[in-house]
Amino acid sequence: MSRADRKDLGSLADFDRSEVKVAIPRGSTAAKALAKYVPKATVVEFSGTADIVSAIDAGQVDAICSGDALVNWTVKNSGGKYRNAASLGPPEDDAIGFPQGDFVWWLWLNRFVREINEDGTNYTFWVKWYGEVPPPKSP
Repeated sequence: MSRADRKDLGSLADFDRSEVKVAIPRGSTAAKALAKYVPKATVVEFSGTADIVSAIDAGQVDAICSGDALVNWTVKNSGGKYRNAASLGPPEDDAIGFPQGDFVWWLWLNRFVREINEDGTNYTFWVKWYGEVPPPKSP
């Protein structure tokens, strides 16, 4: 995601320059993806999501690299201030953490996720909150 006024950051190749600073949340998988797809970009790690959005607002970075959910929601609610600038590789699956060994919770959670995917609820929420069609499922 970049500011909408950064027309020079339109394709993935535009980010592969050392002068381009990309904010990521500390410990995210984004660092590995950036190293693979735009190795020349300067990666700047921040402690959390609010900090990366504040950094782009303050002009400390040129873009942020985060999951589709955060980027799409932020773009949709920015009033045109931000835009999706480029896709960084194929979509990644999300995961839900829960206590190890809790088989009953695992069964309930798997059933819940399967049902909201099958009945279209998940799709409806994605469009409502992020304003676009969800990315395709990972192979």
